[in-house]
Amino acid sequence: MNYLQKHFSASLIALAALLSAAPMGALAATAPTLSTADLSFAALGNAGVTCTNPIPPLPAVTVTGSVGTGPGALSVTGFPGYSPGALPCSLSGQIVLNTPAFADFQSAYNTLASNLPADGNVCPSADATHNLSGNIGGLTLSPGVYCLSGVITLTGTLTLDNNGGDGSGIWVFKSTDATVSITPIGGATPATRSKVVMANKGNACNVYWQSATSATFSNTDFVGNVLAGSDITFAGSTLAGRAFADTASVTMTGSSITSCGTTGGNDNGHDNGHHYGQYKDHGKCNQGVGNGPEGCDPGNSNLHNPYGSNDENGGTQGDPGRKGGNK
Repeated sequence: MNYLQKHFSASLIALAALLSAAPMGALAATAPTLSTADLSFAALGNAGVTCTNPIPPLPAVTVTGSVGTGPGALSVTGFPGYSPGALPCSLSGQIVLNTPAFADFQSAYNTLASNLPADGNVCPSADATHNLSGNIGGLTLSPGVYCLSGVITLTGTLTLDNNGGDGSGIWVFKSTDATVSITPIGGATPATRSKVVMANKGNACNVYWQSATSATFSNTDFVGNVLAGSDITFAGSTLAGRAFADTASVTMTGSSITSCGTTGGNDNGHDNGHHYGQYKDHGKCNQGVGNGPEGCDPGNSNLHNPYGSNDENGGTQGDPGRKGGNK
């Protein structure tokens, strides 16, 4: 065996040893399959979805996407036509009671919680970098599987860095036991709000948070798909992603959600006008004065088909615009 052959063989042995010693947490994450819950839903709650709009001049609540309930309850409040109160929250999509999409979400949640090796998202990780507890503010994390323990808080900024990739990087944050909760808490001023930001073409739609119990957001700008074992509560917060609650409800007070099924999530939830999921890019549907681009009708449309034209399906308000819409 000559020198080159010896050197090449030694290199292969060293590479094999390195790969076999690679920590499990450093392996690429696998996105859970949400199936029909991966369409336009912004919020799903087994016990319902509740939205409370603040009194002006505080920002109005906007839910971009649809909301739905599971079989646990048929309770939706705070939206037009559903116990709206004095100041109903704005909703761009549908309200779907006892939607089949809820079962698809539960399947994805159970897959993450079961810790199956076949899923690829296995915890705990052998790599300390991928085991998280306490405050995760100030960290910069690459795509991968991260194992959560205890109460996960966020004070400051968490950066999810795609490392200059093509936007396909996936982050999976999952509970290592049945007591994990996610509780980001920020300050009352813009400078002190807690936030998660995407860097280097990271896509918020490729971020998944599995909380064994609850998820509570206060004065926080968050990103990703939040899959909680019990309830999800937002107060003065924003979410670029989805909020799905397994056994309880999703409650929004002075908070807004933009679903990944309606807009993308590249670099802090913005996608330069391109849409993901069932909502596609449309031309303008200017069928009456006061109607804007597809998906952006300023009137109170009755969106019986969230994937079609809001003008064809919608009604008032136009000036003069459409009046009745298709019921």
